[in-house]
Amino acid sequence: MFLGGRSRKMKCDNPPWSVIKNVAHRFPDGSLHLFILFNLAIAQPLFDLLARSAPFFVAERSQPLDIILLVLLLTILIPSLFVVLEVMAGLLSQRLRNGLHTLFVAALLTVIALPALKRVDDVPGIAVMAGAGLMGILGAAAYLRLDPVRQFLTFASIGLVVIPANFLLDSDISKIVFPNENSEEAVISVNSTIPVVMVVFDELPVTSLMDENRQIDRIRYPNFANLADDAY
Repeated sequence: MFLGGRSRKMKCDNPPWSVIKNVAHRFPDGSLHLFILFNLAIAQPLFDLLARSAPFFVAERSQPLDIILLVLLLTILIPSLFVVLEVMAGLLSQRLRNGLHTLFVAALLTVIALPALKRVDDVPGIAVMAGAGLMGILGAAAYLRLDPVRQFLTFASIGLVVIPANFLLDSDISKIVFPNENSEEAVISVNSTIPVVMVVFDELPVTSLMDENRQIDRIRYPNFANLADDAY
């Protein structure tokens, strides 16, 4: 009777989802996992976009320190907020902290899954969102129950170095972050007194201004037509 009663008590003390408490997002492993997931979900896509838009930094006269601070913001500071929120939640309840960690993991996995699902043709946007959400939930469940999944994220944490380094060493970005000290600005002297104005329309297809004769449409764009009459 005693053994049977003890067995029943042990069952009550170990509910199915007690695995969440076991994962509990052991510090620092759980925090490390949040860092790499955030970098894969948010930082890496933004770095890819910014690496293709290096002229933006030039136009904004960004200094090397500005870009380095941006990298630190995306790779370290923002993910740190997730960890701080977890710690604060843990002061109230360990269960709350565990649930919040699981929510963060599911949300970040959802964001990671979105780009892959968007590549599938003829799929409605709602279906893409639902599919990504489902993958995020299933991924979070696997994260909680399977040690290999958590070990994989631990090994993948090398990306915390590789991702920002790949961005900073990009050929265009590196020219801004690591400028050549021997380079000098070209000094151009213009002796002509004739005023010259060059107008550049960025991302404006010329055909949008043309009529059926491939001339500037004077009805729709009279000022462009007047400019074309007196300009080269």
